Amino acid sequence: MASQQQHREVYAPPGPAARASSSGLGLSFLSYVPTGPRARVFGSLWIFGLLSMLLLPAPFKVNESDMKQYNLLSESADVETLDSFSQARNALIRAENALYDVEVFFWRFRSPYNKLVPKRRRDRDLALRAFKDIEAVRNKKLAKARAKLGLWSDFGVTEARTSFWKSFESGKVFATRQSFWDGFFALLSGAARDESMVEFLIRWFMMGISNFTIGMIMAVCIFCWRLPSLIASFDAGYLSGTFFFAVCAVGAVAVVVTYLLLLTGAAAGTVYVAAKTAGVGNLRLGGGRRQRPAFVRYHHHQQ
Repeated sequence: MASQQQHREVYAPPGPAARASSSGLGLSFLSYVPTGPRARVFGSLWIFGLLSMLLLPAPFKVNESDMKQYNLLSESADVETLDSFSQARNALIRAENALYDVEVFFWRFRSPYNKLVPKRRRDRDLALRAFKDIEAVRNKKLAKARAKLGLWSDFGVTEARTSFWKSFESGKVFATRQSFWDGFFALLSGAARDESMVEFLIRWFMMGISNFTIGMIMAVCIFCWRLPSLIASFDAGYLSGTFFFAVCAVGAVAVVVTYLLLLTGAAAGTVYVAAKTAGVGNLRLGGGRRQRPAFVRYHHHQQ
């Protein structure tokens, strides 16, 4: 008897085991989240940093008497040092212009520039030293005036937050510009011709995440570098200034980490949707039969 083969496909819905495995993905992910005492400490610092940098008000508010004392002291500092400060600054500008006029190409081998440049450099250095001395005196007087407001006042906290957001914006500008040029040169390179659109987007998003990570690290470093001068401008004590620096640094790191996590999540979601859409499109345009893992195939053989 001739053998005849029948092929029949029956769809079987996912059973309890499959549903349990899919629902267990979230539990398995949560199992990797640290819950020890060190994690609680870092979590508390993260929340405190976000609140201190974004929401919490300043511990102290400037009253009317402190504001009057600040205005009097700042005006007195301006009156005492304004003339000498302006003269020193103008002398420095004249010295720099005079040096610029003679500092030509290959001045070491050209006469009379090889004799004029060293002399005018010494004049510029003397003018710069005099300007810095007067500026230090003026800044010290202004710091005493700002000390009446207080480092922990709304003036000090607002100035620290403004400095952080300026550094944050500079980091974003660096990362955006770098990501643009990375994508531009990636399109011009020969490797982009062998990639699909989804592969190129994934690679570009990864370059963007790395650029923004570098930019945010730079922003935090620049902000922390500027903090000591800001603290010194309020004539704060050592203990108060150190604690203020620590709070500002924790707040900056918390904001940057949160921003990078949100950015990475948004990029990952975009790449996932693009990859899934492209995969469905390729499946529909492929012309072949779609494979369904949940199908159970029965083969009956007749002799």
